Amino acid sequence: MSEVACVRTPEYGREKVLDAVLRALSLLGGINRFVSPGDRVLLKPNLLRPAAPEQAITTHPDLIWAVATVVKRAGGYVVVGDSSGGTMKGRGMTSTALDRTGARTAALDAGAEVINFDSYGTVEVAGLHISRAITEADVVISLPKVKTHGLTVYTGAVKNMFGVVPGLSKSRLHRQAPTIQQFSEVLVDIYAACRVQLAVADGVIGMEGNGPSAGRPKHLGYIFASQDPVALDAVIEHTIGIPSGSVLTTTIAARRGLGIADLSAIRVLGDQPATTRFRLPDTTTVKRLPGFLSRWVLDLMEIVPRISKRCTGCAVCVSSCPVSAIKEPSSGIRMDKCIRCLCCHELCPSQAVDLVPRHPTIRRIGSYLAKKSGRL
Repeated sequence: MSEVACVRTPEYGREKVLDAVLRALSLLGGINRFVSPGDRVLLKPNLLRPAAPEQAITTHPDLIWAVATVVKRAGGYVVVGDSSGGTMKGRGMTSTALDRTGARTAALDAGAEVINFDSYGTVEVAGLHISRAITEADVVISLPKVKTHGLTVYTGAVKNMFGVVPGLSKSRLHRQAPTIQQFSEVLVDIYAACRVQLAVADGVIGMEGNGPSAGRPKHLGYIFASQDPVALDAVIEHTIGIPSGSVLTTTIAARRGLGIADLSAIRVLGDQPATTRFRLPDTTTVKRLPGFLSRWVLDLMEIVPRISKRCTGCAVCVSSCPVSAIKEPSSGIRMDKCIRCLCCHELCPSQAVDLVPRHPTIRRIGSYLAKKSGRL
């Protein structure tokens, strides 16, 4: 039986989030159950790309500060680190993300060390090259943001650990594992290599729709915590209305014995979360179609990335594409090379990569319906 603590947290604010974290951890037996004096504790937030906290793309800095503060009080040496997706001109994507998201300030204010996985060095673990920070840590804590995800449906405590793969090595893994099944297996490989002992999820304001970066902020109002990150993900998925079995990272991790995904074997402690249904990504339309539909209908409904007129020409999509399907933004995306990893969609700072039906007729119908309903 796994346990997931849930604490109602209507809004952010350092002291409010700290109180919620302390209550959640007390329900699990207290921070001393996980951290001993002198332990080196790595906090791994979701810093996907440079974005302000109110955009709900990254783990809120108040949660980073709160967890770092609790660990520090327990006598732990706190390190906060991540590797963002993609590249950008100047100081680099991760360094800029640490600043713009407020993560660096929050960590330093709590007395933590801040490291950039892109430049910190790597080690090989189970055939994977991951940040050296993982093997140096006595305790690893995942701090995910509750979000829907265009490729994996949901991103939580398990997928959050993808950030321990530095820089554009993430793109290489996308290229080597082009299908959702293959990529989910790789994500679970990475999660298993990280030995995550605790997960504390930012569910105060999450993201619905075409996440992990182009969706809409959605108020949920909870902080979740568990020593079983797989169970934590399963509970959150249920809470935001994702059908059971839809998130492969959760089902694969459970199948491998890395945690529990069966809700009947998970006990929720504290506040019982009320279901707050999140709108799922447009890419899940195909996944929800009945199995009796023929292959041509699936092809007709396929969702693909497309660069819109909102493009500013920053070329983040070019450097982030693992298969070089984008030579320059103005030339669009070569669908014959695209592997549908959606890195361009995730990392575009202008949200200029839309997810649209591949077939032009379906696109026209969707545009007509949107105009009809007043959404355009």
